[in-house]
Amino acid sequence: MSLDLNITQESLSYLVASIVIFIFGFAILARYRGRSLRHLLFMGLGIVSIAAFALCNGLSVLLLSPPLILARNLILIPLALFIVGFLDSITRDSTDPVKLAINVGLSVALLIYNSDLNTVGSLPFPNGDASLANTGVEIQAIKFALLSWLAIVAIFTYVRIYLHSPRQFRKYIMLSLFGLICIGPGGIFVTITVEYLVPGSIAIVLLVGSVAYALGIILKMNLAFVLPFRAIRLMVFTTDSGIPLFTHTWPGSALVEDVLFSGMIQGVSGILKESLSEGEMEEIKLTNAVLIVRRAKDVKIACVLASTKSSKILRGALDQFLQRFLMTFSRELKDTSNVSQFDGAKYIVTQTFPFIPAYD
Repeated sequence: MSLDLNITQESLSYLVASIVIFIFGFAILARYRGRSLRHLLFMGLGIVSIAAFALCNGLSVLLLSPPLILARNLILIPLALFIVGFLDSITRDSTDPVKLAINVGLSVALLIYNSDLNTVGSLPFPNGDASLANTGVEIQAIKFALLSWLAIVAIFTYVRIYLHSPRQFRKYIMLSLFGLICIGPGGIFVTITVEYLVPGSIAIVLLVGSVAYALGIILKMNLAFVLPFRAIRLMVFTTDSGIPLFTHTWPGSALVEDVLFSGMIQGVSGILKESLSEGEMEEIKLTNAVLIVRRAKDVKIACVLASTKSSKILRGALDQFLQRFLMTFSRELKDTSNVSQFDGAKYIVTQTFPFIPAYD
């Protein structure tokens, strides 16, 4: 039994595009290293979902298979989940319940109206190529609503990142923003207008958009940490005398003098420990900043990180910094009179806080 393949410009365009997009998706996933870079996990899975969408679409045209059209539509559900997960991972510590509720509502509607093969019909192109497409008004409206919702949220988030980012980041943000516009509004526009005249044109738009979107993050991964917080100063000090041993100030920020700063932290920590008897102070919230504090258990050493906001990533990185500092300078900590011996801690900062953007 021979299998007749519908080899057309559209089917080939989607299949080639899916291969390239898969490569970029897996390239992003390969860079994922633990929770500190969890945005790469969501973004990589999102790009892979776009590739799967293009693959399903290409195979549905190649085989003229209505079930594959329905399967293609269902890929929009995990795509929406991964995109919202990515956006939340670069703007907050947890998932936004409002975004999640909207995603669930649109996904349920898609499941309901995507179960009927009668909503798939033939689509002949002017050049004679045969294709398939959704013909039901409801399913088209739901797909349009879901894609529009994702495009609006993503573009709004990237505009915010652009406005708050260092100048050296902006060309990479514009690259990703261009990709989002291609995938979202650009894809919708081409589907409504050009696609019927130029079969496979939407595949090219998805390819260009996905590659541009992915390259923005691949080339400058720490642009994802512009919105969640802005690190200001890191300091290590002795808890008995309040003497600062090491200070690192990220560019573009300024605080009070080291001695006054460390004395305040040591004094407040002591007061809280005496009055509450419930352990060490971990954070102090100020009007425009937060101080994250970590104290060593067996050594009279503590470190404090000043940032505009607290986050799991910063707290975890501060824990790692303190552990490495204690291991690296275990001998020097026996005599802290010469603070210059701790200057090498700058290398530990680059190891434990590589994700923090450098501002002008």
